Amino acid sequence: MHVRPIRADDVDRERCFIAALSEESRYQRLFYVLREPSLQLLSQLTTIDFDRTMALVVVDPSSSSGDFVAVARYARDTTGKSAEFAVTVANQWQGRGVGTQLTTTLFEFAARRGIEHIYGTVFATNERMLQVARNLGMTVTSVPGDASLMIVSLDLEAVRPTSPRCQPARRTQRGFMGQ
Repeated sequence: MHVRPIRADDVDRERCFIAALSEESRYQRLFYVLREPSLQLLSQLTTIDFDRTMALVVVDPSSSSGDFVAVARYARDTTGKSAEFAVTVANQWQGRGVGTQLTTTLFEFAARRGIEHIYGTVFATNERMLQVARNLGMTVTSVPGDASLMIVSLDLEAVRPTSPRCQPARRTQRGFMGQ
């Protein structure tokens, strides 16, 4: 699988990725029913700075147009040392380990960027994501006062990058190396 950072020119790929998700998958990821993402939302999702915000995509190896299989992202919170993350996998690719591998890669990248703690909010009914979180060694706790939500979290100090694939990209005049 080819993993790369999302780019500003991925707006159409991101739109197609979201549109192809089942209504349940869109709801579990976005926490509301979304039929068609706005241009503003798509721009926000495809604009990253490689430090405060990051998004990695898995590109479908059989797609000539570079369709997304999965997207994982983080955004630092106000502390600068913690970040909220989310991962979404296309319905037909769920259950194959793509989300687990992409999330691991995102966590390795985050650790290299100095993020010490990562967390996400998951519906208590999203057993697949909760199992991924447990498999990654994350702590799973309920949200006080809201039994429908769980918080998954991990201290990244223990994350040891397994390969150089997550090295921060070097900016060049034409973009980023390795893209």
